Amino acid sequence: MSCGRLGTGSSGQVKLASLETSQREQVEREAEIYQRLVIGAQGTALERRYEQAAAELGVSPRTVRRRVDLWESQGPAGLVDDRRVAARPAGQFAVWDEACVEVLESMTYRSNPPTRQVIRLAGEECARRDPDARIPSASTATAG
Repeated sequence: MSCGRLGTGSSGQVKLASLETSQREQVEREAEIYQRLVIGAQGTALERRYEQAAAELGVSPRTVRRRVDLWESQGPAGLVDDRRVAARPAGQFAVWDEACVEVLESMTYRSNPPTRQVIRLAGEECARRDPDARIPSASTATAG
C-alpha cells in the first residue's frame, strides 16, 4: 500500500479549495489517521489497523477500508464528501476552475497578486481554452 497522493490534479485541487475550514481540517485529520494507523503502522495485522482507525474516527472498519481506497486512488480529494461541499452544481464552471488553478500555480513563487489580476488572468485563460465557457460573475468569483 502506498501513501495517499499529494497531488490531486486540478479537479481535486478545486474540490479541496471549495471546502470550508472545518471541512478541510476534517479531511486532513482523516488522512493523518490513515497515514499513521493504516499505511504507516507496520507489524500489526491490516484488519487490526482498520479497526484502530475506525475506533478513532467513529466509523466502521468497512468504511475505513473504502475511504483508504479512495484516498489512495484520488489523494486527499477522495476523502471529500461531495454532498457536504457547498457551492455550485458540479461542472458549472469547470473550465473557469481549471484556469484559476493554472493561473495560481503560475504565481506560486511570486508575491501575492491582487485578486483582480488573478480573476482577469483566469478569465483570459478560460476564454483561450473555451470561448463559450461559462465564467462566474465577479461576486461569485471572489466569494469564499
